[in-house]
This record gives sequence, C-alpha cells and structure tokens, in this order.
Amino acid sequence: MPNQPASRILAANSLTIYDNLSHSSQPWRVHLFSSFVLNGEVRYDGNWRSDDSIELRVYGWTYSNYRSFYDGIWAQGWRLYVLESHVLNGQVLYDAVWRKGTVERPL
Repeated sequence: MPNQPASRILAANSLTIYDNLSHSSQPWRVHLFSSFVLNGEVRYDGNWRSDDSIELRVYGWTYSNYRSFYDGIWAQGWRLYVLESHVLNGQVLYDAVWRKGTVERPL
C-alpha cells in the first residue's frame, strides 16, 4: 500500500485516537512515536501513515514487563518497531510497538 501523507496528533487522548485510527476501514499505523510527561501527565506525539501492517502496542510498562513480553513474542516473528521511554513519578516506563517480520529494524 503506498504511503499517504502523515498525520500528527499531540493530545492527552492520543492513545484513544491511535486505537481509532488503527481500527478504521483504512487503517493507519505509527511511523514515528514519542512519549513525554507534561504537568505530571503522559502525552504522546505520533506520526501515522496509511498502512495495514499488524502491530502490537504497549504503553507505560515497567522494563521487566516490557522485556518479558518482548522475549515471549520474539520467537513468533515480532520485531521491535518503536521504543520510547518516559519518567513518571520517578519511575522509567516504556512504550513499544512491534510488527511482524524477520529483519530487525535498528532504532
């Protein structure tokens, strides 16, 4: 599927927007994604493109949960596509997106 113009959303409810975009009749997938904390609230800045790739996504996971999940899906052919981290209340938390594939994508 050819790339469509990218969309950028910066909002507290961007995860809801992301879920809606990914489940629409013409699905959109993350191309670039970042997370940060603003006034004690996690915010997401995303860039999406029209794409029907299958993704797995997690948000706000501890490293041990993220790593355990990643180790569990590696053998099934899932490869890390985006990895972000942010610090909330003194704790480092991770957001990640995986896609099916056999080639590692350097971050």
